[in-house]
Amino acid sequence: MEELNEPCEALMEEQLTLEREMSHYGVKRFNDKLEEAKRMERESSTPAGISLLKGAIEPIAKGIDNEMKKIKSGQAWIHGRLFLGLEKHDSKVMAYLTIKALLDSISRSEPLNTMAIKVGRAIEDDLMLASFVKQNRPLIDKVK
Repeated sequence: MEELNEPCEALMEEQLTLEREMSHYGVKRFNDKLEEAKRMERESSTPAGISLLKGAIEPIAKGIDNEMKKIKSGQAWIHGRLFLGLEKHDSKVMAYLTIKALLDSISRSEPLNTMAIKVGRAIEDDLMLASFVKQNRPLIDKVK
């Protein structure tokens, strides 16, 4: 009977070794993808980044809408006039672009002004692209 147990034990040990290797390579693949995302400044594309992005859009968009209401009612803060150029832009799009810019740099300690420039650049690029598409609709349709 012991002779039958030896092959079973050997198979069990081999199976456990394979499972440990599989687990090790899974963790390694995850860490490699995370490091690549950090290097490429694409942390928002990781599973954790996507989850944070989805959860933060609504609250940030509400905050943007509330600030716009304050500015329009005259309760503006010193830079409130800068927001007026954005009043026709969708607050959810601005929230998405803001969070994405922040998440893409989250692993680096960057000064606030650097982050503000990245957020502003992302929103400005989106506005310029929307303007280009609007002005060149026939060309866009032809290229499609």
